[in-house]
Amino acid sequence: MNTDFMLLKRKITDCTLLKYLLASILVLFLLNFTTNNKLDNEPFRIIYPKTKTSKVNEDRFLFVIWIDTLQIKNFKIFNAWDTTMVLELSSPSIRKSNNEKIASVLPQNFMLGRISVSAEPFHQPLINKEDLFQFEKQINAKEILLRDTSLASIKVLREQDALLASVKVMGWLPVEVNNFGKRKNYCQNDIIAIPLSLEPGNNAIHYEMEAKDGRLLKDSLNVYYRLEIESKKPPAEYSKDIFHIAENDARCFSCHENENERKLSVLSSSSCRSCHGSMYKENFVHGPVDAGECETCHNQQTSSGFKPKFEVEKESEVCFECHDDIKDEIAKKKFVHAPVATERCTICHSPHASANRYLLRKTAVQICLSCHDDKSEGNHPVVFHPYQFRKDPRDTKKEFSCVSCHQPHAASDDKLLAGAGGYFQLCQECHNK
Repeated sequence: MNTDFMLLKRKITDCTLLKYLLASILVLFLLNFTTNNKLDNEPFRIIYPKTKTSKVNEDRFLFVIWIDTLQIKNFKIFNAWDTTMVLELSSPSIRKSNNEKIASVLPQNFMLGRISVSAEPFHQPLINKEDLFQFEKQINAKEILLRDTSLASIKVLREQDALLASVKVMGWLPVEVNNFGKRKNYCQNDIIAIPLSLEPGNNAIHYEMEAKDGRLLKDSLNVYYRLEIESKKPPAEYSKDIFHIAENDARCFSCHENENERKLSVLSSSSCRSCHGSMYKENFVHGPVDAGECETCHNQQTSSGFKPKFEVEKESEVCFECHDDIKDEIAKKKFVHAPVATERCTICHSPHASANRYLLRKTAVQICLSCHDDKSEGNHPVVFHPYQFRKDPRDTKKEFSCVSCHQPHAASDDKLLAGAGGYFQLCQECHNK
């Protein structure tokens, strides 16, 4: 009896052990299968920026990513894009087609983020309306402008009786790479380097890639571009991320320098252009940049990270080596504009290139309003006085702006007025009747 019981007990124990063994084998198989089929053996790695919250002082940004081309089929990133237009609102027939006019200038695949409208009714305060759109909805700008006339901004453009309206459209334009190794604009093989444009403030950079097994990987990061003239600072979690560190240089210089440069550990302007080529396409390019003389301002030794040769607080000394006429003019004036007094020319001017004349980082009005935001309601110097979107009456080849009446660097008047005779004489230059 006892023997039979012991045999039965042993069989049950052996059976249980066998079940545990089979279960363990099955778990190991499933884990191995999952590991081999999931994209968790690093399908991509962001080289720059290193953090998801970084800050920069330029409106250009180079996004660099390594792609495992055995796992990833294509890559897409959404670049910030914007345009500003001035539209007439003087008659119903003109207003009727304003949304079609906006749609006609937008890129085909442009995704809408924001429409801002500022209208100038006759002898009335400015009217400001704005419509916001979430990136996740991926709204095609052309489609919604041609289909939906109920948007607050579009209603102003179609219904408001006024002289002019300023329209700013912002959003994202997709840039796609699906032929790895053959797109020279975006680097070679498994490294993709895409130059992006930034707007002042926080920029959400979205990217996605399709895996060869059909899955879609999505993520985003934030880059804060701060105009130094602005009082608003980036959130505390944002940090400056330097691209030219030893690890990145070792990876990139194998292609971006020639044999002589490699021996001397010195980078030439031609190599700078191969990565920073987008700045050469701007409307206005700084002389040293256009001439390929980057070493005028930058240390060319690769070990230096190509930092500026001068101390930031004394950068105007470098600028005045060429712009000595401006230095002499400032010295003659009693009142100096605050940004000039800091000896930081690059607060307002880009040292490389810009879409704006005089290499301004933004339009003159945008730069001025970043400090003097109380003047943005159209009541300066008197009620309903325009400050943009007009031709300068004294020189119709120029746009009317803050610098039509004020000197940007220095003046003999404490208001930095452009004329020598005070307000009354300055006003009479336009209002001479």
